[in-house]
Amino acid sequence: EASPTEQEREAINVIDIDSPFDTDEVAKYTDEDYAKSVSRSDIPIAGGPSPELLENYCEMGAMVCEIFAKVGGTCKGGMKTGKCPQIEARKRKAAKQKQGFDPNKLIGIDMPFDYEEVAAITGPEYVQYLDRDGYAFMPYEQLKKNAARFLATEPEPAPVSLEVVAGAVQHDILVIEDEVAVNNNIRKILAKKGYQVDQAVTKEEALQKIDQRAYKLVLLDLKIPGVKGLELLRAVREKRPESMVIIITGYASIETAKETARLGAVAYLPKPFTPNEIREVTESAVQLAA
Repeated sequence: EASPTEQEREAINVIDIDSPFDTDEVAKYTDEDYAKSVSRSDIPIAGGPSPELLENYCEMGAMVCEIFAKVGGTCKGGMKTGKCPQIEARKRKAAKQKQGFDPNKLIGIDMPFDYEEVAAITGPEYVQYLDRDGYAFMPYEQLKKNAARFLATEPEPAPVSLEVVAGAVQHDILVIEDEVAVNNNIRKILAKKGYQVDQAVTKEEALQKIDQRAYKLVLLDLKIPGVKGLELLRAVREKRPESMVIIITGYASIETAKETARLGAVAYLPKPFTPNEIREVTESAVQLAA
């Protein structure tokens, strides 16, 4: 193999065709690193120490990390997850700032309220069963538990003397409710006010009592086994049009409320209700019937 000529050797040692300076000559007046890094534009390529050689350099996050230095040159958190804890924390913070609000925490598209905020005011049970139309639909088993607890806390009515009974203005009331505990509870509440209350827990019993007697007030639960829709309400309106009707139900909806009002119901009381609520709505209806 032929050896390169002197002219060829000189050409090989030239920095670039656009920078015809001998590399060794440039290194004499600068340094070897500068001569090796100088480019054809006559400007040296920016260089510096390798990141790995920097003090407190962490390979997990590819950066100089103060925490890395404090824990003795090991990233314990990163070794467990395979990710830099600081970088992940910055990502979470940035995502949280971008998000604004979380639609998954809202009750519904037409009820843009946070579940936790509503629960802080109304209680967790109300929010748990809250539907998008603004009504709380409580499961049947939960209603039974609430009624039993309500009955246990309601004291028995105090004995009423014969003189008081004789002087009290009594109003005939029929309570149509298939839940015996709830039915009995309503009777006890109204009995304290001197009302005479009859009870019906089935469709057949309700129709029989409506046929036998004209009541000034009927408290009617819409969800009675065997009853289709507003069948009992229509029966009361046809046979006893003079009777005032109060609807009590745990399955309230705007459509049902409109239909019951059209059929002559004077009030609509959703479950669960308090003793004061049942007293107030009854007294208002009795005044209308007077």
